[in-house]
Amino acid sequence: MLKLKYLEDNRPLAELLRADWDADPAPFAWYRISSNAIYLFSFEGEQRFLRFAPAAEKRAENIAAELELLSYLGKAGYGAAVPIAARNGQHVVSTTTPWGSYHATAFHAVPGIQLSRTDLGETIITSYGRALAELHQLSKAYRPDRPRRWSESDVLDWIRTELRPLPGTEAAVAEAEVIGRRLSELPRNAESYGLVHYDFECDNVFFDAASGRCFAIDFDDAMYHWFAMDIGQAVDSLADEVEPELAAAREAMFLAGYASVRPLPDPALRPVCRRFADLYWYARVAYALSETWPTEPDWMIGLRSRLEDGKTERAARFGTPLA
Repeated sequence: MLKLKYLEDNRPLAELLRADWDADPAPFAWYRISSNAIYLFSFEGEQRFLRFAPAAEKRAENIAAELELLSYLGKAGYGAAVPIAARNGQHVVSTTTPWGSYHATAFHAVPGIQLSRTDLGETIITSYGRALAELHQLSKAYRPDRPRRWSESDVLDWIRTELRPLPGTEAAVAEAEVIGRRLSELPRNAESYGLVHYDFECDNVFFDAASGRCFAIDFDDAMYHWFAMDIGQAVDSLADEVEPELAAAREAMFLAGYASVRPLPDPALRPVCRRFADLYWYARVAYALSETWPTEPDWMIGLRSRLEDGKTERAARFGTPLA
């Protein structure tokens, strides 16, 4: 998550960055800002997305590695958002603006409907599980040319570095040590470990009824981790989208779809993966909240309060026995 000061709608900045790509002369149709700023635009009637973030908040090498992965997936025929080259032929444009230095990219929109807006019936959920398994199969064979994406151990190092200077985060730093030791004990081989999406949740996957396929977006958080990490995140996302009494059946459909392509990872890995996800969320939010401003708008004050509540909820599980 970006620091809160970057979450405000900044159309002049978005217009300045969009100028590096071919675009119709029309206002942005939609925007969202969280880990990146995302603005919807069009070119010759086709929907496209501009994505940008402050250079201080994003590692340029991680962006380049993400785009190399997407190129690989596209050549393999996998359903993922395809990056668009800017007018200068580059896929990442780094620009110094009146608001600071930014990295910008653009992507074609994927077909279909966001899973969170569907009825999440059996056909859709089975396709969802199959799409994740296909991604993991391709990950097994992937050998990047550029410096590779960061790994779970890199993330834990970042968490320790960011949290140690912040007051009241001692339990979270200790949690990073516990999780790191537990992960170091796990088998790490091509069947269980590789480049994962990390955020393969219902908001980032679209179902296209015409093809019966799922298409994924937002590989910004991709990292090397155990494949069980993606499964846990997806299953938890499904549980959030359906009534509690339907969650177990929907999980079984998803896992059946996954198992139709490749063997399921050991379910015993999911508890430590969930703890990793909780800690990573906590650390990113702590980072985002680490600065305050005397003139914060009401919406930002309310968001800060909700995020603090989320931190407190996750922190209550730090230090509890880990399976």
